[in-house]
Amino acid sequence: MRRWVWMNAWDVEGREPGELIEELRECGLNGCSLGLSYHGGRMLLGRNTRRVVFEQRPGALYFRADTARLPAGLRPEVAAEAAGAERFLRHCGLSGFDAQAWVVLCHNDALGSGAPELCVENAFGEKYSYALCPARERVQEYCVEMCRQAAAVEGVSGLDIEALSWMGYEHQGLHEKRGVPLSKEAVWWLSICCCEACRAGTGDLRAEIAGRVRAWLDDPWSAVEAGFDEVAEWRAGVQRRLLARIREETAGARLNLRVAQERQWSGGKSTLSFGEAAGLADEVTVTYFGSSTEGMESGLARLPGKRALPVNGGFVFPGPDCGSADDVAKRLALLGRAGLDGWGFYGYGMAARPHWAWLRQALKGVRQ
Repeated sequence: MRRWVWMNAWDVEGREPGELIEELRECGLNGCSLGLSYHGGRMLLGRNTRRVVFEQRPGALYFRADTARLPAGLRPEVAAEAAGAERFLRHCGLSGFDAQAWVVLCHNDALGSGAPELCVENAFGEKYSYALCPARERVQEYCVEMCRQAAAVEGVSGLDIEALSWMGYEHQGLHEKRGVPLSKEAVWWLSICCCEACRAGTGDLRAEIAGRVRAWLDDPWSAVEAGFDEVAEWRAGVQRRLLARIREETAGARLNLRVAQERQWSGGKSTLSFGEAAGLADEVTVTYFGSSTEGMESGLARLPGKRALPVNGGFVFPGPDCGSADDVAKRLALLGRAGLDGWGFYGYGMAARPHWAWLRQALKGVRQ
């Protein structure tokens, strides 16, 4: 069974690769998923000896990509940490330590800000600058070529694909302010892309969606239905075609697709079902980041008993999700009872020393 930790390039910066790999193995891990394409943000680093508060570069690549081969207007910065990330990956390959290239596709604040015409557009014509629309041909070309290059990096065993999807209203990168309760239905309406490419696929739904949003704003406590199931179904077709293009250009690479359990999901997970992903992805991963233990248990209980391809599960082992060794042990037990094929743990840089002790203790007895 593969047991991996999600990591970023700044986690391996300045570290001796062999020592870091041994540290991970001693914890009970036999792999990692290293971010080679990542969005911006700010991270408080629990054990990093060089940094404490790290402001990540918006939408950067953390491998030495040939950006000239990417579509015009969609050429991210290659971060200074790229060389260190590649060095670490080479050592992973040489030492038999499984290393996935974690690639974030359509969540890209830098590219979206520079090419607003390629962003998700809500029913009011407003752009979400952190969200590239996967229905756009140029966006698909970017995703395919970036994945092709990442899969070819020495030491990479496969791709961990995140945000092969439409990013929605709630997955923002700005300082959030609102004065009304945000219902699940309203999030969906505000997350439906109405750009030219999406209107060509679904028809022009702007007036209907806008009317629903306005009515909800007038009475945010009213009971409503989400609707627009046809949008969710059309989106699945777009995602499957994009995944097929990535599959074709990354022949031989293991593809691990991050998936949601809801058809109307609008975050960094694909909404393809296991059956739809089968034959294109080699495996899928369901994650419970930000979930309570009860929420995670409920989500795992909804997984189908008969699965079309291997299914992995992942959770956050530092805070705020876990506050004790018992919390980590309970979540690990849930993954075990669900009969999953692999376990992922988020995330290396956020974890302080006590968190690692909790994870090490929980993994004792299950190492194989």
